[in-house]
Amino acid sequence: MALLAYWNLTALPYAEYWIPLAIGVGIGFTFLVMARGLFGWRPRVAPPPAPDPAKGFDPFVHGSPTEQRKSFRRTGSSIEVFYALPENKSRPQMGWVFDRSVGGVGLVVSEEMAEGLVLAVRPATAPDIVPWVDVEVRSCRPSSDGKGFDLGCKFVKTPPWSVLLMFG
Repeated sequence: MALLAYWNLTALPYAEYWIPLAIGVGIGFTFLVMARGLFGWRPRVAPPPAPDPAKGFDPFVHGSPTEQRKSFRRTGSSIEVFYALPENKSRPQMGWVFDRSVGGVGLVVSEEMAEGLVLAVRPATAPDIVPWVDVEVRSCRPSSDGKGFDLGCKFVKTPPWSVLLMFG
């Protein structure tokens, strides 16, 4: 008690501000020390090792460290679509969506298309009120079965979510 009488803290300037602040900081520090003691800091977990390519590694399923996509790819059942040049929608041709994302679609078509070509695409089962969606062909390669071509297409303008869901 003599020590407290010696230190008359309330006589210091602005003591009504910094004494409660010091008490709060002390309690907060005590809480942090106790929380660390109870819960501890978990060590960082190392990422899993990369799958061995000889064991069936698929970058479309497992992801790839060099992946440059801005949106996730969604696979699913193939959806039948009509595609045509934007100025000639009266005579569309049939294709299939095998891959889709918010940024574009993957199509299987019967003929080779030039990169940079803009196509209008529409789900075959969609009602007449559903608009055509313009896509730009970014890549064209022969499909794995050899019966057509796989097109990697990017939406010229991302369609509304309700239209996007019709592509599967």
